Amino acid sequence: MTKANPTLLASDAFYVAQSSHGELIGCGGWSLERPGTAKIVRGEAHIRHFATHPGWTRLGVGRSLMNRCCIDAKARDVSELHCCSTFAAESFYKALGFKAITGADIPLDSQVSFPAVLMQHALP
Repeated sequence: MTKANPTLLASDAFYVAQSSHGELIGCGGWSLERPGTAKIVRGEAHIRHFATHPGWTRLGVGRSLMNRCCIDAKARDVSELHCCSTFAAESFYKALGFKAITGADIPLDSQVSFPAVLMQHALP
């Protein structure tokens, strides 16, 4: 959760948003593979590594990035998006039409896990 994923960054499905002055203000992407695996389920994609600069929240940056993900995923015959959300980001995803499915603990190492919410969204 704290390191860039080289495969995702090179996938052409990870996007960044910049201000008019070139400042990095947001990022996010998607993959056909389930995070942490190589498993692909037909019709499903996974939202990955979304973040917005604190000075740019609630200004449409995340929504714009998600719209790009949805357009590109639909072009690859994806009908349903999944994400693993932090508690802090759950309201962001809900505002975009995601529904909470269940709670989850994401292992960070052998002794520490991070509480999260598994969410999904059907693409129109």
